[in-house]
Formats: sequence, C-alpha cells, structure tokens
Amino acid sequence: MLDAALKEKVLRSVRSHRSPTRAQARPVVALVLGLAAALSLSAFLAVGGPFEARGAAAAGGTALIAALASAAAWGRGRSMLARPAWIYRASLLLTPYALAIWRAVVLARFGVEATAAPPAEALARAVTCGGLTLLLGLPPLLALAWLRRDSEPTRAGPVGAAAGVAIGALVSVLIDLRCAGGAPDHLLGGHALPVLLLGLAGELLGRRVMAVRAILPAPTT
Repeated sequence: MLDAALKEKVLRSVRSHRSPTRAQARPVVALVLGLAAALSLSAFLAVGGPFEARGAAAAGGTALIAALASAAAWGRGRSMLARPAWIYRASLLLTPYALAIWRAVVLARFGVEATAAPPAEALARAVTCGGLTLLLGLPPLLALAWLRRDSEPTRAGPVGAAAGVAIGALVSVLIDLRCAGGAPDHLLGGHALPVLLLGLAGELLGRRVMAVRAILPAPTT
C-alpha cells in the first residue's frame, strides 16, 4: 500500500494536469515510438557496412538477453508501481556483460581470434560499434522518457536505468549483424560499455523526466 506522503504526492501530480485515456494515448505512443524506431533503423541502414554472418550468429541469443532485460525493465506483475530496486540494478549491471560474454562464446565457436588489434585500430573499431549503439539507442530512449514523463512515483531512476540497458540490448541485435570482433577489449569497449552508458542515461532521464513531481504547491489548510 502507498504511505500517506507518497499517496498525497501522486494525487497532487494527477490533479496538476489532465491525463489522457488509453484510447487517446495509444496513437500518440505508437507515433512517437514508431518515429524513434524508424529514425534508429534509418541511421543503421545509412551507416552501411558488410553483413557479418559470424556476428549474426549471436543475434538470437542477444535477442533473448534483450527480452529478459525488457521484462525486467517494463514488467510490473500485478502492481502499477515499480518492482524492487535490486531487479533494475541487477539488469543494469548484468545485461552489458551478458551480451559481451555471449558474443565471445559464439564467436569462439566460429574460430574468431580473440587477439587484440593494434591500439589505433582497436579504438576505431570500438568507437564504430559503440557510437552506432548510442546513435541507435538514444532516440527510442528519449522517446520513452518523454512518453513516461512525470509518471513514476517510486524508483524512477532505477526504472530508467533498466529501460536504457533494455533498449541497448535490443539495439545490439542490429550491431551483431555488422560486427564480428571478438577481442575482449572490443567486446567490453565497443559492446558492453555503450549499453551501460545507455543505462546511465536512462537513470538520469528517469530521475529528471519520468519521476512524479509535485507541481502544485502543498495545501495550506
């Protein structure tokens, strides 16, 4: 149950602005998320690059990890309130490394060498994969935060963080189609790190945008 202070905070936020019905909100949600997804996909196609069959072999497992991260981020069970914070924190910390480990296992089966490239080349590869992950992940993350603005009465930061890594994991499915790098430094810097950064961006957006704010002044009587 809600304690008295939290209940009053939620009620004041609800009274401060009109909330649309589900029927009214559904077209807006579909339009905003559709545009964000189209923008990300267009950027992916515009960047181009060869199809990597060895990297694509990891896409199925990556999609499964993304599904689990999405369930952790958006599943609520029987409650409308956020789940315990440790679920979101665990997703933030484990998802990026699960993606990297999975890619390492799959690529090793294809005989991809895990030898690190020369520093300049390794940095360029990490920036390419990491930058593309951020480029594709930020539009849907920003769209989601806007749609969920002023809506999370509890644990908004952890919820946003989990949403960020879930989106990063979904984007990683596309990255798998264009990358066959298997060196540990590349997997960590080019694949795990950008997903973690999207999670940290989600944490910030959760606290600043998604959290319920008491807009109206407190009653004086």
